Amino acid sequence: MAETRSERIAIKVTPQVHAELKRLADEIGQTPSTLAAVYLGEMINKKRVERETNQRIAEAVGSSVKQILEPMALAFDQAMADRLPEEI
Repeated sequence: MAETRSERIAIKVTPQVHAELKRLADEIGQTPSTLAAVYLGEMINKKRVERETNQRIAEAVGSSVKQILEPMALAFDQAMADRLPEEI
């Protein structure tokens, strides 16, 4: 079930953007404000999906890097610990 649009916002657009929005709205039989609300909702959803996807990618990359580098870091730490008594 679609939500009812009940919240108002006001924005200013350039005359060129307004003309394009009006032209597009007229083509589909809607008002410019309705079309702007639909476009805004679509853009917000798209950006939310992008952020979630980017977060999942970052987490996956971080996990992969950890799997690759952690054994090397542990080996390096052990090698340094093994050399420490020799240097003292």
